[in-house]
Amino acid sequence: MAHVHRRTPSPALIFTSAVSLLVLVPILVPVLVLVVAVLLVLAPIVDEPQMEYLYVGLFVLSGALLYFPFVHFRLCPGLLSRVTVFLQLFLQVAPAEKSL
Repeated sequence: MAHVHRRTPSPALIFTSAVSLLVLVPILVPVLVLVVAVLLVLAPIVDEPQMEYLYVGLFVLSGALLYFPFVHFRLCPGLLSRVTVFLQLFLQVAPAEKSL
């Protein structure tokens, strides 16, 4: 059910707020988990470096090189919009409405 004037899901907001109050975690816990996770990832690389780790690093770097122009800066080649329209017609899909 949605609020009549604000169009927000009121029961879902109330439930989410109530549950979030029950699941409060001190900030030290996520920081500690992050530190342990980083140590578990970096310890084998520092202890015994292998060539495969270089491939993983290059793969991550290639993802970042593709992310920045196409996602962060929203660069869109002309061919991409034609492919999008073709796939929308072929698969019979449409983008969701942004406003009610």
